[in-house]
Amino acid sequence: AKISPMDILIKYKDENDVPRQSQLTVGIPVDEEIGFSLMEHDNPGIPTVTPGSEMVLTVPIVNSSDVEARDILARVNVIDPFSSTDELSYIGTLQPGESGTAMFKIKADGDALPKPYALDVVVKYWDNEGNSYTSDPMKVQLEVVPPVDTSKGRNIGIAAGISAGVAYYFL
Repeated sequence: AKISPMDILIKYKDENDVPRQSQLTVGIPVDEEIGFSLMEHDNPGIPTVTPGSEMVLTVPIVNSSDVEARDILARVNVIDPFSSTDELSYIGTLQPGESGTAMFKIKADGDALPKPYALDVVVKYWDNEGNSYTSDPMKVQLEVVPPVDTSKGRNIGIAAGISAGVAYYFL
């Protein structure tokens, strides 16, 4: 952030129709780039999804600069084995130090390998003069976990039910 000089050359004709020129130097303010960061969740841990299922990924984003950011849009860049029907999230205006939450619908393919993944989130925003910018990518972790095997619990429940029925019959 600084003021950069810019020379302006002005060409004109004076009152006697004689070509003239004049040079003027002006200062152009270059504002500091607005920075964003990801806020740690209140409940630490990596969000999880099972193969073939969909979840809502919530990403708390903080305006970590000293300047207001307006009309903030967050976009998640999905990669294989993920897809999304909702890659954009409108956050609105964030004052310096203020946070907002982006939410994205993420679906894991049915053949997704159980392991941790990282998705990029970028933020598009406008400054006070109406100029639009795009932030550097920020990494969001997401883990594919194997589905819970409910067949054991179901089999135990069936066996217990049968045992209870047999015991009732003999009593």
